[in-house]
Amino acid sequence: MSAVACAQDFFRTNPLGYGATYQAHPVSLACGYEVGKYTIEHDIVGQAQALEPVLKEEMQRCAHAPSPVPARPALT
Repeated sequence: MSAVACAQDFFRTNPLGYGATYQAHPVSLACGYEVGKYTIEHDIVGQAQALEPVLKEEMQRCAHAPSPVPARPALT
């Protein structure tokens, strides 16, 4: 899901001239709504925050691991 923030009358003076992918389609809106409900009801954000220390630790461990792929030279 995504959103666009702009001044209240922006699209009155700057029309897009098209609808974004699935823009205002009832099925995509219903699916997005259900995803939002599930995210809130199952505290997905809280679960992600609780796992933050684990992710940081594992990323730090990976940062010091040797790479199986040699680094490419910088583009000039």
